[in-house]
Amino acid sequence: MTLGNRLTLGGQLRHFELDSSALRSGSYDDATHVLEVVMMSGSIYRYMSVPPSTVDALITSSSHGRFYNEHIRDTFRFERIR
Repeated sequence: MTLGNRLTLGGQLRHFELDSSALRSGSYDDATHVLEVVMMSGSIYRYMSVPPSTVDALITSSSHGRFYNEHIRDTFRFERIR
């Protein structure tokens, strides 16, 4: 379920900061497996059917931007929110 253009809870929502020149932060809904990524530009992308293990790997990656580009960006169905 959404409220405006923002992710809302289907389950427990996790928020996290990303240390990258392109990525600002992320939010993940454990129940719906929806990942939102906020870019430094202000754009927001919503990725569907992202496994929790992929989100955990993103958060713990030594390079958030590289992991996002190699394992998320062109891998999962997405919609641009803003």
